[in-house]
This record gives sequence, C-alpha cells and structure tokens, in this order.
Amino acid sequence: MTKTEKKLENAICNALNQVCNIALTKVTGFEWVTHRVNLRDCRKTLTVTCVLATDIHLDQLISSGQADDLRQLVVKQLAVIDIKLQDNRRQIRFDSQQACDNQHDGKWAQRL
Repeated sequence: MTKTEKKLENAICNALNQVCNIALTKVTGFEWVTHRVNLRDCRKTLTVTCVLATDIHLDQLISSGQADDLRQLVVKQLAVIDIKLQDNRRQIRFDSQQACDNQHDGKWAQRL
C-alpha cells in the first residue's frame, strides 16, 4: 500500500466513523459500519455496509425511509473527503448481524 493509498484509507475510515457516531444516536438498532474498496478506483469500488442488530431493525429502517437518510449521511461524509460514489444505491448496503449469524456463523469476511 502506497503512502497516498494509506492516507485515503484513513480518510475513508474517519468519514465512516463519523457516520457511525451519528447513526448510533439516530437509528434504532444501528450497530456499526464497514467498507471494502480497491483504493486505485475508489469511486467505482467502494462498498459501504451499514449493519443493524436484527432483521426487524433492518425492515424498520427500510420501511420508515431512514435507509435513505442513512445513505445520504454516508454520501455527505464521503463528500467531505472528495469521494463521490458512482452509484450510491448499489454501493451503500444495509444488513443485519442476525442475518450474518444465521447464514455465515457471524463471519463477516465471508458474508461481505
């Protein structure tokens, strides 16, 4: 990893930490956020996953419209570091810890 890539990765982590801190106070059942990216083509490859505690929390997030608010929060925080996603509907996902536990024995590396 080059020095520039390391700075970019740190900036992404800091932006997503801001998302996490805000979402923890505003979104019922929100637990954490993670990402995957090829730093050489961040705009196209960055995928952000927002994790809620249960499938019920996930359903409530989507049905209430809060998923769009959370998606916009991610977009806003990434914009601060000059990252504009190519397709935020595809690149910002929502999942639950419950689903990962049931389908992948809680192994997020396999699930993502």
